[in-house]
Amino acid sequence: MKKKLLTAIIAFIAITMSSSAYAQVSQEAAGTYNGTLTVSQDGNTMGKPSTENVYLTATDDSHVTLEIRNFSFNMGTVLELGDIVIPEVEIQKEGNVITILPKELKMTLNIVGEVTVHLNTSTIVDKKIVLSLNVETIFPVELFIDVDFEGT
Repeated sequence: MKKKLLTAIIAFIAITMSSSAYAQVSQEAAGTYNGTLTVSQDGNTMGKPSTENVYLTATDDSHVTLEIRNFSFNMGTVLELGDIVIPEVEIQKEGNVITILPKELKMTLNIVGEVTVHLNTSTIVDKKIVLSLNVETIFPVELFIDVDFEGT
């Protein structure tokens, strides 16, 4: 009887601790990251890098919503494309590295219309985020745009 009780207590502790560890990962990743956003095509920077915020909001134990609000870039004229919102992005933690896992979705941006956004594997280390995504347009012209962000 004591052995069964001890086994049940250990199992309960293991379940409780692993759940709280996951909650800590999404909470640890959540926040506003301020940094530099660079837009490029075929390795050539388009316009000037800009100072932007990227927002991560915890949605459950292992997912966040990623937002780049008022996404724009300056090509002599500022092109305001709207918000990039990527919901239910899975995150994982190993050691001191939080990994933001890849995700793809379709959305509509101002001026451009429907695009496919490819969130690439990105990381947060010591409160510094390195984020990479690709935006693919089909109409009116097929373009592959790289968006890179580094911030704290």
